[in-house]
Amino acid sequence: MGKPATVFGHPDYIYVRADYTVYKITLADILFIEGLDDYLKMHLESTRHPIVAHMTMKAMLYRLRGADALDSPFIRVHRSYIVTFNRIEGVRNKVIPLAGRDIPIGASYESNVRRCFLGQTKSADFAAYTFSATIRAKSTY
Repeated sequence: MGKPATVFGHPDYIYVRADYTVYKITLADILFIEGLDDYLKMHLESTRHPIVAHMTMKAMLYRLRGADALDSPFIRVHRSYIVTFNRIEGVRNKVIPLAGRDIPIGASYESNVRRCFLGQTKSADFAAYTFSATIRAKSTY
């Protein structure tokens, strides 16, 4: 793949080195990040192909969030996925449809996603219904 990736941060963008190239990535351009062992696939709105960098999910999430993790638009929803919270339009059966892909919500991340979703939406009743319906549907299998 190339040399290991490094990330340099700024409030509106980050620099990611991958495949001997340094990419300037605007945070608002990130759709989601997919983890593949020690590599990340950064799916961006502006590019057709993801950027593949040698970095762990934990390290990338720390760099994206910076010191102020509570105000960060990025949330880890699965062992292998980080999504931009503002791009989530809905959740159904522990799956987030995003950019033509179905992003799963991991069992250990579900309560955190629920908390974020309930805290951010204008209609908490709708969000609570969505998640409770998901839980009920899962228990009927």
